Amino acid sequence: MSLFTAVILCTVLARVNPPRWHKGVLVALAAVFFSFAYIDERALNTVEDHLSSFVATIPTGQRVVVVLSETAHSPISPFTHIVDRPCVGRCFDYGDYEPATGHFRLRATHANPYVLASTDAIGLEAGHCVVNRQDSELYQMHLCDAKTLRFCETRLVPGQLVKADQISVLPRLR
Repeated sequence: MSLFTAVILCTVLARVNPPRWHKGVLVALAAVFFSFAYIDERALNTVEDHLSSFVATIPTGQRVVVVLSETAHSPISPFTHIVDRPCVGRCFDYGDYEPATGHFRLRATHANPYVLASTDAIGLEAGHCVVNRQDSELYQMHLCDAKTLRFCETRLVPGQLVKADQISVLPRLR
């Protein structure tokens, strides 16, 4: 319905002829918005590029966990699925919550070696999960150096807490 609503809204707005200064203000606001969006996306792409180059060095088929949290404590983390694209055809994002929820096309209905089958994945992505005995050969990619965005790999053992790495790459207004 949102697409249909947007088409109707565009149709209605096409008939409106605002004063020239309104158009100028709207263009200026759009320019400011898209410049901030560009700067944020460029920062996220930089992190993903560094992660992609690291993922290229690990053996194929490895199960990995990447838990990055922004230091600004935003309610929505831009790093939740940061490893998904670099892992395509290379590794498995073991902490992906989507298969466990059953709300997506890919579903995990029982324990398997690729992804978590329970909603523990939500705790794993938040950095509040302890590795179980069944989670053998599980590796966490973490930041070795936050300034250069260099990633390292640590093998997780049963009983170990998966900790979130604090990262601050998104520019902030001061």
